[in-house]
Amino acid sequence: MTENKSNIALLLGDPAGIGPELISKLLNDEMTKKANIVIIGEKQVFENGNSITGISHNIDVVENFDEVNFDKSNRFLLDISKGKNHKYKLAEPSKESGESVLQALDLALTLAKEKKIDAINFAPMNKTSLKLGGNKHSDELQLMAEKLEVNSFCCEFNVIDNFWTARVTSHIPIKEVAQHITKENIMKPIKLIEEAKKLGYNVDGPLPCDTSFVVAYKNKNHDCMVGMYHDALQSGLKAFGFDRGVTVQGGLTVPVTTTAHGSAFAIAGKNEANLDPILNSFKIALSMSQNKKN
Repeated sequence: MTENKSNIALLLGDPAGIGPELISKLLNDEMTKKANIVIIGEKQVFENGNSITGISHNIDVVENFDEVNFDKSNRFLLDISKGKNHKYKLAEPSKESGESVLQALDLALTLAKEKKIDAINFAPMNKTSLKLGGNKHSDELQLMAEKLEVNSFCCEFNVIDNFWTARVTSHIPIKEVAQHITKENIMKPIKLIEEAKKLGYNVDGPLPCDTSFVVAYKNKNHDCMVGMYHDALQSGLKAFGFDRGVTVQGGLTVPVTTTAHGSAFAIAGKNEANLDPILNSFKIALSMSQNKKN
């Protein structure tokens, strides 16, 4: 029965990147049949993705979420075009691309606040386009937290093969990192080391930076690792699993996931984009939403 399935919003990502073709490929995977899907974005952008992959989909197109009936079908496209027929140039950031992405994201977050959507899974966005389109935040996580009225601590988790990483600082200049590495900030994402042990957490460390991923991930000694700075973690994570990595927007009121890679302008339109990261991110969104429902 459709009412037992999670309602997951799929966002197409930057129209100039690999996002639309990734969503086209994702919808061809059997895993997506386990959820009620509503794709949020411009119909033309979705069709462009299908033309790149050569895959056709039987999708009901609506212009308002009230028209979605999951008893009729488990796949809908919520078209936000409203008569607009803009042609996005592949591999180039633009104000128009950013505006389209922000509009789709805003709608998805509104539906999540209204409990109509159980999780959001988005294809890669482009930070330059987002900025040009009006995003005033350093990253999309802070934008989402503001929209969802989340005032508590939020951070990105990056995942490969069920190994999770979190970080104390994220998208800030490296010259500002040291001033943010305080006990209070470290305790926020992990309840660290001896202090965390007193609280009952199974935690150890610190681990030497140059061998941390070998000890924690490769040798399977840990399920999660917390680092001090974005790139210190991302370099190791991407070295071991760039082709399957997932980003989870932690601390929000709704599960939100995406790929750990970006919009990949260099291969946009070539049908070379790897399905695994977006598929893995969908699986995590589905699992988190089902756990929350239960």
